[in-house]
Amino acid sequence: VSVNLYGRIPAGRTRAQAEAELGALAAAVVTRDPNGGTTTGVRLEPAGSRFSGSDGAMLLLVVTIVLILVGLVVLLACVNVANLQLASAIARRREIGVRLARGAARARIIRQLVTESLALGLVAGGIAFFLTIWFGPVLAAVVRLPVTVDMTPDIRVYVFLSLLSIAAGIGAGLAPARHGTRGDLLTPLKGDGPGAGAGSGRPSRMRSTLIGLQAAASLVLVVLAALLTRATVSATKVDVGFDAQSLVTISPAFGQELEAARMQAYWEVALQRV
Repeated sequence: VSVNLYGRIPAGRTRAQAEAELGALAAAVVTRDPNGGTTTGVRLEPAGSRFSGSDGAMLLLVVTIVLILVGLVVLLACVNVANLQLASAIARRREIGVRLARGAARARIIRQLVTESLALGLVAGGIAFFLTIWFGPVLAAVVRLPVTVDMTPDIRVYVFLSLLSIAAGIGAGLAPARHGTRGDLLTPLKGDGPGAGAGSGRPSRMRSTLIGLQAAASLVLVVLAALLTRATVSATKVDVGFDAQSLVTISPAFGQELEAARMQAYWEVALQRV
């Protein structure tokens, strides 16, 4: 029988002391076993460690790739919104020029534009919050996760979502707010010339930079998504050497060390009964 034990080390005890005490206890249990047996000692592993061993390293790699893909999607959305905000700020240069001519402070106008962008980010974060609550059970049902896996978001997910929404809102609105209040404001006040609608050269360069960044991130996202899809499809087509359809595996665990002859006899009886 294979048993996994979980416990907490008492205060004042070290991990080495706990391993020594449990190792002595395991040796005493094996000594009292009438069928004999051996023990290799006891080694304690932190229960909170999820990325130890080869399986943990593979899980860490998959999680990293998924986070990179999600991060690129968020970056693309932020760049797209920043470009739209920049275009909006350029189109409002006449309004901004009038307010500056009447004595409004540039910092106050910048705060207003950043606040508008922040409100947009918080609204998007709220929509993502409700989608997360709705999509979690749906994802668990689609991939058929065990009932012991809890897909409900906790406080850390909500805090991360809130901080990401605030950072994205401020980041997407800061550059458009700065560029919308800089440059020659006399031409927009006149209502003619390129400054009235198209904006000056510096915002145009800013928009070109954002478009280039968006194109580069989109290319990286497409390449990573294609590689991940190709690896997933290849993993489902690996030739294991036999037809694995409707087959299951059995991993018996023995409570004691068996000789080779007894092990062979066990498998012969097991195969006959199966």
